[in-house]
Amino acid sequence: METSHRDKSARLLAIIGCGAVVEEVYALELRKLSEGGWTLLFVDADTLRARGLASSFRGAEPVASLDQVIGRVSHAIVATPPASHYAICSQLLRAGIHVLCEKPFVLNPAEGYELVKQAAASGLKLHINQTRRWFPASLIAKKLVADCAVGELTSIIIREGNRFNWPTKTAFHSQPNLSRNGILSDLGAHIFDLASWVAGKPLKVINVKHDGYAGPEATVCARFSCGQISGDATITWLLAVPNKMQFVGKKGHVTIDGDCNHALVHTEGQDREVLGAKRYTGYPGIVADVIEAFLADSNNPAVADRKSTRL
Repeated sequence: METSHRDKSARLLAIIGCGAVVEEVYALELRKLSEGGWTLLFVDADTLRARGLASSFRGAEPVASLDQVIGRVSHAIVATPPASHYAICSQLLRAGIHVLCEKPFVLNPAEGYELVKQAAASGLKLHINQTRRWFPASLIAKKLVADCAVGELTSIIIREGNRFNWPTKTAFHSQPNLSRNGILSDLGAHIFDLASWVAGKPLKVINVKHDGYAGPEATVCARFSCGQISGDATITWLLAVPNKMQFVGKKGHVTIDGDCNHALVHTEGQDREVLGAKRYTGYPGIVADVIEAFLADSNNPAVADRKSTRL
């Protein structure tokens, strides 16, 4: 039941959850939409937060519950804590609404498969904002790997660490009563999806060690495989480390470092920097493309649709 975003009567977009990700990442593009004729409905259990966000957008409305957008909107962005994603996405899809969900998609794979079937049966879009797929460096790495530029892949090495400083409104990342996972469902949802997507093979967990014995984890060491490719990852919120994701082949390796705009290729004993076709200065620029792909009839290969999300 496809609804054209070009239809003026259907230009209503619900934003479910009014926390930091909306304020920090989505706000700029949402403002452009509101100035371009879209009516935004901000939904949050905290009515003061919804009202505060709505007041900064032209013609926007604060809404107290999800039930109040059913039957009104054609598209919805789900930016609530991960544990709520399944119930919210399912209700939206049942109502015939296209969904763009923040990562991690769901915490239970069975729920993810159910949502995939639900969206497919209704002919609805179900996109997941796996932002790192849009990095020019990620697109470069995927093409180089697919073209066997470094030979057949043998391993993937991931090292990433930064002190956690996200201005979360609910602190669900660290509260045992709000989330069973910490860095795994946040940063892990990015890097393991990206590793699998670039390699072009499903990811299988072999072994995981973490420090989450009294609550959500902050450091994880994981061994995994993508087909015959071995993987080793260490991620942490406790200190800053040189970030890299390296795809090692029989003839060299491709490295994505802290700059999302370029990749480094090592072959025949030499390093070569490969620039992306489009440079981003931050996440809001990428989100502009993510939203465009969601609202328009886009086949952008970087979109994480319901079939391709690995985690």
